[in-house]
Amino acid sequence: MNAVRPNPDTFVISVQLADGDMDNYVLAVAKKKSAVKMMKELSDIQNYCPERRSADKFNLPSSFAVLPEIHEAAMAILSHNSVSSVFQRYEDLIETLHISDQYTGVIDDAVEDESGGVVVKVPERKIIFTHTGEPLGTAVCVSPSPFAVCSPQIS
Repeated sequence: MNAVRPNPDTFVISVQLADGDMDNYVLAVAKKKSAVKMMKELSDIQNYCPERRSADKFNLPSSFAVLPEIHEAAMAILSHNSVSSVFQRYEDLIETLHISDQYTGVIDDAVEDESGGVVVKVPERKIIFTHTGEPLGTAVCVSPSPFAVCSPQIS
């Protein structure tokens, strides 16, 4: 319960990719606490990213952990100056970055079909970005467009 201090806002941006849009690869960069949670709850991370690596090796802030399927590929992606500078600059706002060609969601989400059998989820190619920040009030959109610019109204 956060009676005295409000919870920070969490924004999740999920992009589903077509088959030819990315190579077969699983990578997650997350705050250390979130990385532990991802390793327990996400089947693609459990199956393809068995070890957690220090973010210092990838020129990222030490508050992050890197969960790579292939270490060399993660090194090529994350040690690029523009990527590491974004993580350095917005360290307090970035919670997770999850890139996967085997994303099936949380392990506990077993879906049953009409006959009572368990439906096997088809893996999806996704990029999921989670951002956290302090509450700013309510957002007011000035356009009905799905690409509307919203500005927070601080009360």
